[in-house]
Parts: sequence; structure tokens; C-alpha cells
Amino acid sequence: MPSADGTLPLLSRIDRTAEWMRGTGPLADIVLTCRVRLARNLAGCCFPPRCDDETLIAIAERAAAVHSCSRALAPFEFVRMQELTELERYALVDRYLCSREHVAQPVGRALVLDRSGSLSVMINEEDHFRIQALYSGLQLETAYRVCAGLEEVLESALGFAFSEKWGYLTACPTNVGTGLRASAMIHLPGLTETGRLDEVLTAAANAGLAVRGLYGEGTEAHGSLHQFSNQVTLGRSEEELVAELSSSCKQIAAAERDARAALHRKSPLLLDDHVARAYATLRYARSVTSREALDCLSWLRWGAEIDLARGLDRQTLNELIIWIRPGVQQVLHTRRLPAEERDVLRASLLRKRFEQVELSEKLSS
Repeated sequence: MPSADGTLPLLSRIDRTAEWMRGTGPLADIVLTCRVRLARNLAGCCFPPRCDDETLIAIAERAAAVHSCSRALAPFEFVRMQELTELERYALVDRYLCSREHVAQPVGRALVLDRSGSLSVMINEEDHFRIQALYSGLQLETAYRVCAGLEEVLESALGFAFSEKWGYLTACPTNVGTGLRASAMIHLPGLTETGRLDEVLTAAANAGLAVRGLYGEGTEAHGSLHQFSNQVTLGRSEEELVAELSSSCKQIAAAERDARAALHRKSPLLLDDHVARAYATLRYARSVTSREALDCLSWLRWGAEIDLARGLDRQTLNELIIWIRPGVQQVLHTRRLPAEERDVLRASLLRKRFEQVELSEKLSS
């Protein structure tokens, strides 16, 4: 509903289906989404964790002035976190547009974002500016080019802290150098079910990759979704880091394909049973937790790729990952919801969506 001044709520002004949800990029059957983030700071300013509220507000308003005067930034919206409700702020976290740290203390924090929800800039998170691009499938090179283009616009207007010896200066030493963090969210049910996941995760760690869960650092993997990202930011170029991660993700995707093929060949009944149980839960259950829903969607994602479930496409599955989350649910219902009520409303949403989904006759009888 519009506010008293006729303004639509923020989530209503962002496309319901972000670019990364479309499921159209390379390897999109296994790689849900990829992200590139550049951390940048203003020259001559304390890092945000050392700033008082007055300084943070001044930095945000400086960014707002650049936004209002830049033709390149005209398609973007500038949002002050203090102008959003707590529910709206945490819904942005669920949509991968902000971090929890960024929305927890709204004073002096802001967000610049495009309507598609694929390109955004967090202002005054850990660093003054965190520029990020999200794309469907494995499109890390594209995401980096888009980030670099936006960074160039901001740097020409603001001036970023840079050392000839160390590169871009950041609040956390682990980001110094390029300030680049690239990541890919990869669906690995085949490796999980065949017992090969630990082997792949160990190899990824040995290759210098960090492995996290669905919600990033400090979270567990649910729905067989694992986030892989670079750890090194110093001593290599941005292009090299992006190319190395892209190559590693291709190898991980190949291992997942092999594992799926082996399981389908050796234990077709096991896969069919998982798909059928997941379908029955989402089609008929009256209460579903977030974790249970993600696990069921994981099996149905795999099942849809091999035509065991019909009426489901990648875009729908990607959208559901977002729309079943607590923050988004509460914004949609315009109030804070207790966990039990969220589970009931989540089940209702899923039942309605799965009315059009059918299991294939290919399932083992």
C-alpha cells in the first residue's frame, strides 16, 4: 500500500524477479547466482567502524549529492536506512541487497540500487562503499565489469583511498588490495547424497576458496546450497581473481554433474523417493519451516532438471527461495509474525504455487 505521501514501499519499487532469479546464465542448472563486490573507502576519512553518527551521516549525504548530480546514477534509487521500517530493512537482507550488519544500525547508512535488484551499493557498512552486482548462473566476468563501471563513476566524483604499495585500503586487512570479493552459490545435492561433498569442499579450501552457507559468512548450508568465494585479495588483479574463481566453480559443477549421473544410474528409486516426498510436503503440508522448505525445494530443483517434476522452472524456484524467507514474509504481511504463524503462511504460499506442479510418469512405480 502507498504511504500517506503516495510513495510505494521500497520492495514494491524493486522488480519482484531480480536478474539473478531468472535462471538463464551459464551453468544455471547448478550455479544459482554469482556476485562480485568491491570494497572502497573515501580518502582521508576514518573507516565506518571508527566514525561517529555525525560523520556517517555526512558521508551518506555526500554520496546522496553525487547521486543527485550524476547522469550515470539517474536510474538508481538512493535510500536512507532511517527512512525504512525495521521489517523493510531486514527484507533487503533476504533479497541479498544488504548485510545484517548494514541494516542493524540505520543511522548514517544508505543504499543505492537499481530497480532490477541486481546492482547496489551499501554505504557505511564495514567500508564506506560496497559495490555489488548479482547475476544468474556463472557470469562472474560480467558482474565484475558492471561493478567496475559503477566504481569508476563513484571514484571520479569522490576519490577513494589507495596505496601504491597495498592497493585499495579497507577496514578489514583481509580485503586490502583489490577489495574484491567474488562468490557463487552452487547447488550440490548430488555430491551431498553420494558422500563426496567433504572431498570437494576440502579441495576448494586448499585452492584458497572460502565456503559458506546460503546466507554468507557464519551460516550453515541449507538446501544443499553452498557459497564459494575467493579469500585472497592482495597480489593479484581483479581480473585474475575472477577468472580463478570462475574456473574453480566450473570444476565443482562438473563434479556435481558426475555425482548426479552416478546416483541416477545406481539408485533411481532413491532420487524418485526424495522428489516425491518433497512434492508431497510442499503440496499438502499446513506448516513448513524455512529449513524444511529449502530442503524440499532442493530436491524438486534437481527433479525439475531431469523432468521428474513438471510446472516448475528455475525462475520460480529461485523466487521461492526469497519469498519464503521470514523478512520478506513479514513485509508482505506488513507486520511482525511469530515463527509459528510464519510457518503456516509459508505453507499456504507453497501449496498455492504447487497446485500447478505435477510429478512425471518417469517416477519409479
